[in-house]
Amino acid sequence: MESQDKLKTLDKFLFRVKQLRGYGDMNSFKLVNELKEFHDVLPESPEKIDNIIEDLAAPQTWINGKKALTENVEHAISVVHENS
Repeated sequence: MESQDKLKTLDKFLFRVKQLRGYGDMNSFKLVNELKEFHDVLPESPEKIDNIIEDLAAPQTWINGKKALTENVEHAISVVHENS
């Protein structure tokens, strides 16, 4: 995927992450699974992404999961910017 296309995809993805409403929002799980597609620019290992999924699955840790997901996408965007 070309850098500009990857940036557009990641920007749209980040927008969708920021729109997550709270625990029980099924888009949380869909977005985390989509995030795995960006494994080449993620700061986290796939195992840590699984931890984000677990955080999103519990009402007590949902906020932490969303924060970690947001930070991962923002980092991926910065990596693509640096490499372009």
